Amino acid sequence: MKVGFSLFLRAGLGLFSWAASLEGKTIALEEFLSSVKDQNPSLKISSTLIEAGELRSTSPDLIFSPQFFSQATHTIDKKELANPLAPERIEATHLSFGIQKLWESGLQTQVAYSMTRVNLDQAAMPNSLNLPLTVPNPLVPGTTFTQNVTVANPLIGILPATEYTEARTQVDLVQPLWKNSEGRDHALSRDSTLAKIAMQEAGERYKTQSLLAQAENVYWQLALAQEAVRTQEGSIERFRKIKEWARKRATSQLGDRADVLQADSGLRVKLYELEQAKKDRNALQRVFNSLRGRSGDTLEGELTPLGGKALSLVSNKVVAGSASRLDVEIAKQAVRISEIEIEQSREKFKAQLDVFGSAALNKLDKTPEQALKGAFDADHPTYVVGIKFSTPLDHDIINRDREGLIKMNQAAKLDQALKEFNARQDWSDLQAQLQEARVRLSLAEEIVTAQKEKLAYERERLSIGRTTTYQILMFEQDFASAQLAAIKSKADILGILARLKSFGDAS
Repeated sequence: MKVGFSLFLRAGLGLFSWAASLEGKTIALEEFLSSVKDQNPSLKISSTLIEAGELRSTSPDLIFSPQFFSQATHTIDKKELANPLAPERIEATHLSFGIQKLWESGLQTQVAYSMTRVNLDQAAMPNSLNLPLTVPNPLVPGTTFTQNVTVANPLIGILPATEYTEARTQVDLVQPLWKNSEGRDHALSRDSTLAKIAMQEAGERYKTQSLLAQAENVYWQLALAQEAVRTQEGSIERFRKIKEWARKRATSQLGDRADVLQADSGLRVKLYELEQAKKDRNALQRVFNSLRGRSGDTLEGELTPLGGKALSLVSNKVVAGSASRLDVEIAKQAVRISEIEIEQSREKFKAQLDVFGSAALNKLDKTPEQALKGAFDADHPTYVVGIKFSTPLDHDIINRDREGLIKMNQAAKLDQALKEFNARQDWSDLQAQLQEARVRLSLAEEIVTAQKEKLAYERERLSIGRTTTYQILMFEQDFASAQLAAIKSKADILGILARLKSFGDAS
């Protein structure tokens, strides 16, 4: 029994010390923002997309990387042909492979090696032919007779070989002279891809920046709510003392029962205000937890008090800065993309004029080995040089499409100008709000000092019976309101400073 009680006592003391450690813990702003960066689902998505954009920044150059290609085919052909000397069946096995590359100048190159093994099934033919030959009859002048003569079949020598191998080494070149000259089309595609990646990355950085600024604002709003609860609790404690003091005076016939009722009414009002303050605090704690990927409205500690130290700490981090903002950079990238699309339209519908050339080394032999060796000899070359031209004809549709792209570019420029104006305006407004909030804070702190002095003096007067309970209750209310106003002024300043952090480049 003693052992069980001892274990229970130890567990209770451990639980108490754990609760006390949680109660005394302070959640610093840097700790909170770090947990938001690590645990917030939206920030995780943005961080992943930013990393993806950085990895894809070299993807446009993939079209210029060399490519290996190969092909293998086996063909059986039994179709009827008009040529009586054609084989009845052709069976061919073809293998080709090589390397092709597109250069930034637009030049297309290809080096290939191919080999084809052919088997021909010739129609059955006799080696000799019996031909009727008409000759004069010497026995009967003026007459002839027919004599069959056996001769070699002349077609045997002119039929192709029944089995042979053809090998070829070939180089092909194609150079655009008009459309995509100097690789213009490929350069525009690369610029467009990079601009879209940069635009997406800037968008995700802006989301990250805005969410962190929002999180910092929530932090200080929650700090304000916690401070308001503590202020209300302190005010309630003073109201309880006033009520108890009035009750004792009424009991000893030194005061009126009306003072007790007045104190009790004021206490109940303060209890209601405390519950409202707790409701606001719990709502902010739910938002606070959700920003760092947690549920519920319970915190494991208190936030940094809204004192002058916290105010100066955050103020020092926000210097003059500038009115630049990442949404303006996004708008600039949108303008850049629209300009590239106009250039791509012009390049796409240009007339195509290409020169091309091909050089091949050929070898035909009965054996694959000899054909392979001869495919690198220049005994039987093939040369091809040519020019290719094509041009679109329906220029009305092309012009309408281009006009639409120009309109989109104009709209993108207007959107950029609007975002630049809004950024400058928001920056100026926040700077003005910051100055006004600092003035309000200075006045609020002066009011707190004045109300505190007034309340202290009125307490002395109440202790000697020179004032009423109602008067002291009103002074207590004025002092609590002044404290809340000062706290709110500090939270307003910290909130404005947090919003100012949405300007500039995101780190």
